Amino acid sequence: MSAVELKAKIHQQIDLLTDEQDIEDLYANLSFFFQSREIHFDSNSPEFLKTLNDSLQQNPKEGINSDELRNKVREWLIK
Repeated sequence: MSAVELKAKIHQQIDLLTDEQDIEDLYANLSFFFQSREIHFDSNSPEFLKTLNDSLQQNPKEGINSDELRNKVREWLIK
């Protein structure tokens, strides 16, 4: 099963949840999952802001350009 199919299946299962406690438990588990992998979506967190600031100090030649990034995202989305 592809990642896209798995994501769709997960969304379908979430939509079936009706109990507020189940939804809160799922949210707590997802939050723990993301935190344990150091994936931060809070754009105001000090860690995220430091990462952004550090990246601005890097040599642009060490990064990737927008086209390369688009290709990588496209590859990730179709996996």
